Amino acid sequence: MLDQVEAMKFVQEEISNFGGDPNKITIFGESAGGGSVSAHTYSPLSRGLFQQMIAESGAVWTSLDHTSTDIYYLSASRAQVLCNFSKEMWNSMNYTLLETCLMDMEYKKWLPLEQHNVIGWKIVLDGYFMPDWPKNLAKDRPNLPVIVGMYQAFFDSTFKISKNSDFL
Repeated sequence: MLDQVEAMKFVQEEISNFGGDPNKITIFGESAGGGSVSAHTYSPLSRGLFQQMIAESGAVWTSLDHTSTDIYYLSASRAQVLCNFSKEMWNSMNYTLLETCLMDMEYKKWLPLEQHNVIGWKIVLDGYFMPDWPKNLAKDRPNLPVIVGMYQAFFDSTFKISKNSDFL
């Protein structure tokens, strides 16, 4: 998510050099990208970097890690379980032993910990990009024009109870 913030800063700074308007930037994402687009509307780091959005087949809630409350807990607990890397070692910010342990580890050891993580990544409450749960951040969320859509194959059951003419 932080790389996307940096990319949006770059676009904001440079778009006028390509004939664009820095006050009319639209971000778009599909599937996990739709979750990212949605997440940017909640993040204080993304404020003012875009003025409208298109989110297709994704939302912040489908992209959030609901198993932990912050990045520290998730990462530190995985380090403890997989490599016996203590909280004190984690807090020392010297990760050389952890890096060695993880680099030498067969994927079969850590993969079971990730089985719930279907999309391969999750947005975590990090106190920075996502400082709180979206429901708590919603009151400060900017009121932006949005187009929301979905891809039929992702939500086939929705299309079985409706017809194309029900949608724009």
